[in-house]
Amino acid sequence: MLLHAYEALRTCHVIFVCQFGLFGKAETVYQFENFDRKNDLPLGDFTNTIMLNTTCVKEKMPESLRTLLEYIRSGKISEDDVFVEEIHHQVIELNEKRDLMGFMTLEEDSRLREKWARKKGFAEGEQKGRLEIARNMKADGIPLEQIMKYTQLTEEVRDL
Repeated sequence: MLLHAYEALRTCHVIFVCQFGLFGKAETVYQFENFDRKNDLPLGDFTNTIMLNTTCVKEKMPESLRTLLEYIRSGKISEDDVFVEEIHHQVIELNEKRDLMGFMTLEEDSRLREKWARKKGFAEGEQKGRLEIARNMKADGIPLEQIMKYTQLTEEVRDL
C-alpha cells in the first residue's frame, strides 16, 4: 500500500531566490534532490530544490533566466520579456492584498519562537512561585480559602 502511494507522488519543485551568494560560488542555478550518500542512492521522491542566485555575473546567467533575475535584483522590467512583465503585474496585485501576507522570514520565525518560549517560561516560573508561597502559607496554618485568594490558585492548593 505504501509503495503504491509513493509511486503516485507528483514532481515537486521548491524554488528559492537568493539575492546573495549563498554558497560563496558564482553559479546562477543550484539543483538539489534527496540522496542517500552512504548507499549512493537517490530517494526518488520527485522533490527538486532549485536555488537561484541573482548576484552572479550577468555573463554566467543562462539567457532564459537573465531578464527574470535582473528583475528580481533591480526591479527593472525588460520590455521585450512578456513573462517578466506578467510577473511584475502579479507582484503589484499580490502586494496590494495584505491578507495574503502569510509568510515570514526565518529571523521573524526565530524571534516569535523565542518570545513564546520566554512567555511560557515566565508563566511557569510564576506558577512555581505561587505554589511555593502556598506551601509556606499552608505550613504556617493559614486556611485554604485565604491561600487560594492570595495566590490565585484553586484546587492545586489542596494537594500541597
